[in-house]
Amino acid sequence: MSSDAASGSTSMLRRHAASSRVSLASIEPSVRTPPGRRRCRSRYRSLRRAHSEGGWRQYVGRVQRAGAALSGGWICLVAVSLGVLGFGAGVALAPPAGDELLYRADGLASIGVGLFGGLLALVPFRRRERWAWFALWFYPVFWVAHLVGQLPPGKDHIHQVVFLALSLLGLLVPAREFFRGADARG
Repeated sequence: MSSDAASGSTSMLRRHAASSRVSLASIEPSVRTPPGRRRCRSRYRSLRRAHSEGGWRQYVGRVQRAGAALSGGWICLVAVSLGVLGFGAGVALAPPAGDELLYRADGLASIGVGLFGGLLALVPFRRRERWAWFALWFYPVFWVAHLVGQLPPGKDHIHQVVFLALSLLGLLVPAREFFRGADARG
């Protein structure tokens, strides 16, 4: 195939992609790039256009604002997970006096809850997967149940209030990220 024919087919593909709203990235690179021509020129063309129109700055600002809310959210949820995990490890390794097997079982269950919540916060929550946002509501429910039922650990319940506040903060601050129209996954 001659270089004229290759460039003609490339321009035809570009016209087709523009008219049918198909991205050039979905077209195989060997088909859309004529021999001897570097691909990097066209790869960044849309970025240059967005930057020259001022849209790039708006896009970056929106991503940074969303990133701060989401980062704060998953960090709060991981802190709650580490608290539950630490409590579970402490009870499993050094159970208080009384029914040792029951305390060890509760400690292992708490370790599982902490690992489960931590992994949910670290992987799908950070990807803005809506189901993870809903699943992590088990933390506020868990801490409200502990407060209402006056469940252990401790008699002061200050840590339960702190963990309840952290879990609510971690879920409510980035909530807009999970409920954008087509942007939200889930």
